[in-house]
Amino acid sequence: MSELWGVILNPKAGSKKVDGKQTICDALKSGGISGEYRFSEYAGHATILARELVADGFRNFLIVGGDGSVSEVVDGLMTSGVDSHELTIAIIPSGTGNDWCRYWKIPKKIGLCLDMIRQGKKQWIDIGRLSYFRQDSLVEKYFINSVGLGFDAEIVARAEKLGKFAKGLPVNYFLGLVGSMAKTKSKHLVMETDNEVFEGKVYTMSIANGPYSGGGIKQTPDASPTDGLFDILLADDPNAYEIVRDVSRVLFRQSFGGVLRTYRTSQVKISTTERHMIEADGIVQTDGEAPLHITMVPAAIKMIVC
Repeated sequence: MSELWGVILNPKAGSKKVDGKQTICDALKSGGISGEYRFSEYAGHATILARELVADGFRNFLIVGGDGSVSEVVDGLMTSGVDSHELTIAIIPSGTGNDWCRYWKIPKKIGLCLDMIRQGKKQWIDIGRLSYFRQDSLVEKYFINSVGLGFDAEIVARAEKLGKFAKGLPVNYFLGLVGSMAKTKSKHLVMETDNEVFEGKVYTMSIANGPYSGGGIKQTPDASPTDGLFDILLADDPNAYEIVRDVSRVLFRQSFGGVLRTYRTSQVKISTTERHMIEADGIVQTDGEAPLHITMVPAAIKMIVC
């Protein structure tokens, strides 16, 4: 492989044994991935590392980690000051959810991923941009897979806490789902899409670039990361019975109905006087406040795919 790579690794992923002898890091080096290897050390660090590697001249980036690591790197690349069309990413999924890679059918085995990188098949992918306020300051966060509000974000926050006691995101997500179901309350908001306006109480909302979340739950089954549009799933103020019934429809991939509404749009504006918890790519946006503006950046960056 002639290209030089900026390799950003989640430390747990980089130290994993892939064959009983080599770590992932060593396997990549022996497999021909040359360049600069850097490990993220804390939440948000991968974003900083990505910007530093761009400044050092790298234009190809290999991410070894889960959805959160991918999201942080993408945020760093999109805010690096370099035209994102010059940049290429490749991913070796090494998290517990891997929802973004699930859509692209990217394998977990290092040998197969190295084959994928060698073949070099590239696809332009869309990237989302989330703008909101934190203590009266405007915050911008680029994301790759989805943004969630309400129940969706409450599950993520609860699953994160449970991660200290139970390993594996699907288990944590399920426990978080059960724990959040009764406690989450519907809150009023106004949502403006390209062609529609919704006003009312919302229990949960997912604004998605890809179809999967929560370790394989298909909330937005028709979402495509290459069509320039978000798919939105919104639950409109359900009662207790409707929560159980319609959440089950999502979990078991049945046809949507009842309080579930769907939209397709290139941008979303949300205004509300109530605090809604917000997550982006499974990362809770602490103290995030409306108004929110979520826009699509179509064909923003190249990704190596199978």
